[in-house]
Amino acid sequence: MRNSHKHVFDGFIPPQTPGFREKIAAFVFRKAEFDDKSLEYIKEYSAKGSVVYASFQSSNVSLFMFYMVLRRHGIKPPVFALDYNPY
Repeated sequence: MRNSHKHVFDGFIPPQTPGFREKIAAFVFRKAEFDDKSLEYIKEYSAKGSVVYASFQSSNVSLFMFYMVLRRHGIKPPVFALDYNPY
């Protein structure tokens, strides 16, 4: 496991959001949701193996929201994102 502080700009997404940030993010993004068809596709392809997510959004906030919604549904979130800086 990599130390996230040493690899902040490598694009690796920490597997867990540290403590209080996790609770705040869960509250802020509580109404963010996938539509039923998208959720069905994501679950179907996740069950088949690795999934590559491509987004039109380039902000860390949108990636973090996506990450939190995936985790809420029990779907393995991405582990790598280009130009991702979690702090």
